[in-house]
Parts: sequence; structure tokens; C-alpha cells
Amino acid sequence: MGIPESDVDAVRKLKTFSVTIDALGGKIYTGHFHYLYKTSDSFARLYNLEIRVNNPDQQILPDMFARVKIIKNQDSQGLAVPMYSLVSYNEAVGVYVESGGMVRFQPVLPGFMDGWKIQIKDGLMPNQNVVVVGHRLIEDGEKVNVTRTISDIKDLNR
Repeated sequence: MGIPESDVDAVRKLKTFSVTIDALGGKIYTGHFHYLYKTSDSFARLYNLEIRVNNPDQQILPDMFARVKIIKNQDSQGLAVPMYSLVSYNEAVGVYVESGGMVRFQPVLPGFMDGWKIQIKDGLMPNQNVVVVGHRLIEDGEKVNVTRTISDIKDLNR
């Protein structure tokens, strides 16, 4: 599999990977780091990574397609917000936080992304109300009417 240059250092430190093979009913195997090529593919500029997967029952056949999950960063205690909730204001990146019916722009330090969520490394405290709908139509210090709140980011799209 090909690894972009920006991910080489993180991938080099990993020992195991989750490998899914759809042709085998989505069976998940544990893959182990085997070898990371020292030169990139000249066209795509990707570094080839070889992963070793135990195949004692010989179900995995040559040329079967596999999906590999690579988790470069993980922080179970961190805060995350929808990536689209970030806004720029006075040359700073931040979010609008609601308190007592009023919103304030609050600068934050974004971290790593996971799909549509982004980690907030600094600038936001647990239980602060981040505005995620209508936030591009409001201004710092404006009064708002809160119509819905959620406590878990997983509930955002429900």
C-alpha cells in the first residue's frame, strides 16, 4: 500500500494495523508492520508499505483487495468538534461559544482530524456550548436563541 510522505514518520512507528478483506465477508485481520520502502514511487510519490497478515486457514488468496485502517493519532480524553464549526475571525481560527444566550468568538488550537471531526488541543473547555449551525451568520457578542443542544458529537446528525 502507498503512504504519502507526510505520513511516513507516523506509520513507521506503528506495529499493527486493522486489515479488512471484503471478499471474505468483511473479515478483519491483524496486520503487522513488515517493511517500508526507502524510496517513493516516482509517479505518485507514495512510499510502499508491506504488511504481514497471518493466513493459517489459507482463506486470503493472491490479489484479493484489502482495506487497511491506519490510526496515526489517538486521544480518548481530547475534545473534538465538527470541522465545519471552525471559523476565521480577526486572523484567528476558533469557534463561537454560547453562554447565557450570547455568543463569543473563542480562538482554539486545532489538532488532528478524524473524518469530519477535528481535535481541539487548546482553547476550549468541556461542557462549553459550541455553535455548529448558523455560526457563519452570527458575530461576536450577538444574542442567539438556542433551539437544540447535544452532549455527544455522535448525536449531531440525528
